[in-house]
Amino acid sequence: MKNEEKFASDAELEAREKAGECSRKLKDMCIKKESVEKKISSIEESMKKLESELNIITQRSNVYELDEACSQHGNLSAFGLSDFEVCHKIGDALSVYTRELNDQRQSLAKIQEEINELEGDERTAWEEEQNAHLKLEEIRSKMFETRQA
Repeated sequence: MKNEEKFASDAELEAREKAGECSRKLKDMCIKKESVEKKISSIEESMKKLESELNIITQRSNVYELDEACSQHGNLSAFGLSDFEVCHKIGDALSVYTRELNDQRQSLAKIQEEINELEGDERTAWEEEQNAHLKLEEIRSKMFETRQA
């Protein structure tokens, strides 16, 4: 009976450690997810600014608006760039942001898949720990009853 208790106690400890490890991995993935979400938000904000500048340039009614837009985007007019060239440079920047945004969104989707799996693993591990604990309690109860008899 003592061996059964030792085995059950070891099984409970192992299950608890496994559940704890699952919880730590899940926490790490949630932190990683938050980091990627911040990157996505930052990229989207940068894209909005560039799109706004592009709209100013394409809808401008005078040179002053172009100069204002260019000064917000690294003062491109100071280099003697035409409207077309400025729009082209902003378009290039938007293309880079779009690719990076798509990459980050794919990364976020993979992280979410991992989180979903880890949540399932964590639930299973905690259930196994609970079952091991109940088995240990059952063995201890039997041992107590045997001693009382």
